[in-house]
Amino acid sequence: MLAELAAMPLPPEPADEPDLRLLPGGVAQTTHGEGVRRGVGYGVGIKNICFSEGFDDYSTARVRVELAGDEPHVLVHTAAAEVGQGLVTVQAQIARTELGIARVTVAPADTAVGSAGSSSASRQSYVTGGAVKTACEAVRARLDALRAAHPELSLEEVLERFGPVEETREYRHRPTFPMDPVTGQGDSHTQLALCVHRAVVDVDVELGLVKVVELAAVQDVGRILNPPALEGQIHGGSAQGLGLALMEEIQVRDGRVLNPSFTDYLIPTILDMPPMRLSSWRTPTPTRRTACGARASRPRCRRPPRWPRRSGPRPGWISPASRSGPRTSRSRPSPAEPRRISRRCSRWRSPRSRGSSRPARA
Repeated sequence: MLAELAAMPLPPEPADEPDLRLLPGGVAQTTHGEGVRRGVGYGVGIKNICFSEGFDDYSTARVRVELAGDEPHVLVHTAAAEVGQGLVTVQAQIARTELGIARVTVAPADTAVGSAGSSSASRQSYVTGGAVKTACEAVRARLDALRAAHPELSLEEVLERFGPVEETREYRHRPTFPMDPVTGQGDSHTQLALCVHRAVVDVDVELGLVKVVELAAVQDVGRILNPPALEGQIHGGSAQGLGLALMEEIQVRDGRVLNPSFTDYLIPTILDMPPMRLSSWRTPTPTRRTACGARASRPRCRRPPRWPRRSGPRPGWISPASRSGPRTSRSRPSPAEPRRISRRCSRWRSPRSRGSSRPARA
């Protein structure tokens, strides 16, 4: 994945006489690109899918096929919460695919059907989608049996004579297990999502201004259920990452939030997002097939080791003055505001000449 990402072409270098609108800060900045340097950075992400470490993770779905206006109609009912990830569309897609019926309605979520768990841990398409598929298979089996017993009847006639067909099913992914408390290893996740991202940025090392020129991503996504939704998720997640890195910061003083509105708490807009290249890997593994046809791996995971008991400070921390005093992490502050960037870029500053356009290390 990293090799494919690195092989993607980089955007062209800035011109000797750049368009001020394309520089960090745009036409409002006070320089003409003399202190602008280009950097290229790579990042790798690994994320577990579904709940892990032995949690009984499942979802419930009820599927009903009935006549509505003399046509077959499918009603899908779960307790899964749609929070913008496209779950309602995926549930309808699965029902249409499994039953071959075009008219599908996804009812409002209701826990009276049974639990669907939380809309977190990247799990709803996996477990709720699996529950919908399993319930559809049970409905289809009953319909096939009725039509086999009455071959002279069409699907509409079967539903008219025998009434609606409804089934409720639960779906669980394969079991997971807690990690060993001594070794920090174990068969703890049902599946992992993998991605590598690249950012090309122009930084004005004198003013601390940043312009993201291009983003690129290669992600191993398994089986794609809805390609436009997949691309939207990657674009949206990348926009959130850009905002967290460069713009978003809750400012609190004496317990009071100083920027409680989107006027002061800045988030990316369409004007802040650069062009983005995407490549999706569809990599099933041969160990176990999931309900929606994708294959789940059996990853073995390692947790960070516990720090041994000792008198000195832990790596990565500044030793506190006292047990009740403050502790300060050495991690970089976020977001990367101009004042912070300007301080860190002092070694790249040069006299007010543009100098070499060779990319600097990110």
